[in-house]
Amino acid sequence: MKRVLFLIFCSLPLILLGRARYIQSTHSGVRRQVSIIIPARNEAHRLPRLLKSIRRQQQVEVEVIVADDQSTDNTRAIAQEYGTDVVDVEPHTWSGKSYACYVGAQIAHHERLLFMDADTFFTHPYALKDFLGNGQSQGVLSVQPYHETGGALERLASVFNIVTVVGMNIFSLLSHMQTSCLFGPVMLTHREDYWRIGGHRVAKDAVMEGEALYRAYARAGIPIDLRLGKGYVHFRMYHSLSEMVRGFRKHIAVGSSQTHPWVMTLVMLWLSGSMIAVASRRLSALLCYGLSFFVLSRRVISTRLSSIVTFPLHVLFFFYVYGLSWYSTKLRKQVEWKGRHIEL
Repeated sequence: MKRVLFLIFCSLPLILLGRARYIQSTHSGVRRQVSIIIPARNEAHRLPRLLKSIRRQQQVEVEVIVADDQSTDNTRAIAQEYGTDVVDVEPHTWSGKSYACYVGAQIAHHERLLFMDADTFFTHPYALKDFLGNGQSQGVLSVQPYHETGGALERLASVFNIVTVVGMNIFSLLSHMQTSCLFGPVMLTHREDYWRIGGHRVAKDAVMEGEALYRAYARAGIPIDLRLGKGYVHFRMYHSLSEMVRGFRKHIAVGSSQTHPWVMTLVMLWLSGSMIAVASRRLSALLCYGLSFFVLSRRVISTRLSSIVTFPLHVLFFFYVYGLSWYSTKLRKQVEWKGRHIEL
């Protein structure tokens, strides 16, 4: 009976991510136009990789707008060095990423708007052409980039990437219980649809703008498509352990509260089951969870075979940061990101 339970627990993530949809290659020779809007606050060290990848893109006409959100480093200089249009995000009662996106969108010229975080990038010269070919002429396409990691410490983010994607329940056999949120890093939308819902203004009071935007598009009856970006759009999120803790601490507890209760229950059963497998000291249970973890991780983050053995460390790290996030969001009612204190 115990073996059956372990097999069921190991299969839970595969069930919840069994219908994963990725960006697909397109063979159309149509030359498409797009305005790429990049909200940037002290992103001088991340911007070059993204801007270089945009410069390499073929068969597309691109307008690049960097919304400089009161950066204190040389974000503006880096953006100008690559020939982008830079718009200053002046101090306002409404602040943060959503406001920077809103300001950048106001000066965009093309009919399709692509919002990209500064830590994202395209992987090959035809990635943007294929990306645009996957998006509908109307509506919104939201993509979770594939997480490229720079070392063992950054690979501790595996569970966070898994939970982010699985928590959407958009790729699972239980898709009728999907949550109401867009992926935050990359969003493609038609200009008319964007301004029809009020743009990022609908997310002015939200910690997670993806949730507010999803609800606005859904209320307007506008088509929504969510996909994974492996092989086309990747990101390198954090360059240190402390930065990673601060980043995930900002939103993981809030995001989990938006997940359907049944989905969150299944995710927590899987994570708790991994700890039970460790406590049991049974090699078969450990291998079962290790293989399940490795197979699932590879869909969303660059990992190694060693994760089959080290997966308990990844799970413990997740619970540690989740606890910090719960304390910040539920008790202190405040989170901090890039020098700003955000009241909840």
